This record gives sequence, structure tokens and C-alpha cells, in this order.
Amino acid sequence: MLRWPKEGRRFFSILCKFLVFPVLSLLAPLAFAQFEAVTETELKAAFIYNFAKFAEWPQKPAALNLCVFENDALASTLEKLDGKTLGTQRLQFVMIESSERIGDCHILFLGEAQRENLPRILNSLRTKPTLTVSDAAGFIEKGVMIEMSLNQAHIEFEINAQSASRSGLEISGKLLRLAKRVY
Repeated sequence: MLRWPKEGRRFFSILCKFLVFPVLSLLAPLAFAQFEAVTETELKAAFIYNFAKFAEWPQKPAALNLCVFENDALASTLEKLDGKTLGTQRLQFVMIESSERIGDCHILFLGEAQRENLPRILNSLRTKPTLTVSDAAGFIEKGVMIEMSLNQAHIEFEINAQSASRSGLEISGKLLRLAKRVY
């Protein structure tokens, strides 16, 4: 077995202190820069994906339709989730032009642009197991199931478990425990 002489080990230790650690400290900001590159919309899309992981539909379709209205700022980011899987189910992105097509949605994102149409949309989904998610303030009190908000660069969310239960959806206790508030 080859052993380094005592002076060699000491030289290697000094080399680590003066060469390796400074190089790592130079690379660390680059690694953090990658985290900073995540936009707010990408973060919200990731949350929506994970919300779907913790929801259970009464019937388990092979594909879950993730719907968003075409005029929503989150649409292009949510489109990137098309084809992703949730266990055995596949997400299928659906861009909808009007509320007449929301009946086939398993997950529906409702942005601020839908504020005026919200009562009509929620009324038409009342008996359908559609997970409704929004980032518009006050939508949860109107009956949307999950509302996200940005608080000091962190996404928080509230869950309207009563709305989910009425529609036949089951939301995991794990997700409920992570919520800022559960109605």
C-alpha cells in the first residue's frame, strides 16, 4: 500500500485549504444563480403540479386535463407540464378559450382575468371533480379549492377543503398540513 509521507499529507492539506475551498467558494454563487433563475410563474406551475400529486379523483382517468384560459399569464409555463406523469396518470395541457369547455378539466387554473366570470365557472363545476387553483386574492372565499400567494419570495397556499369535498375530490392530509390555512 502506497502511503504519503507525513510532509506530503501536510502539503495536500494545505493545498485543499488554499486551492480547493477558494475554487468552491467561487463556484457557489453560480449554483445559487441557477436557483434565482426560477421565475414566479415556474414556481407556481411547480406548485400546481405538486397539488395534483396530493389530490385524488373519484375515478382515476389515464390522463388528467390541466386547463388554463388562453389569456392567462401562466398558460405558457403550465404548457411545459404537458406529458408529465403523476404516478400512473399523465398530465395533458389544455388551453381553453371559453368556460364552455371546462367540463373536461381535472385541474383548472383560474387567474385574475377570470374574476368577473368566477361565480359562473364555479357554479358549472359544482358537482364535477375539478381541482380549482388560483393565484388571485380572494378566490378561495368564493369557492376555489387552492389559492396561492407570494409572501417574501415564498409561495404560500390556502385550501378550501369544503369545496374539494363537495366536488368529490380528496386532498391528502399531507398537503392540508402544509397549507397556511384550511377552510
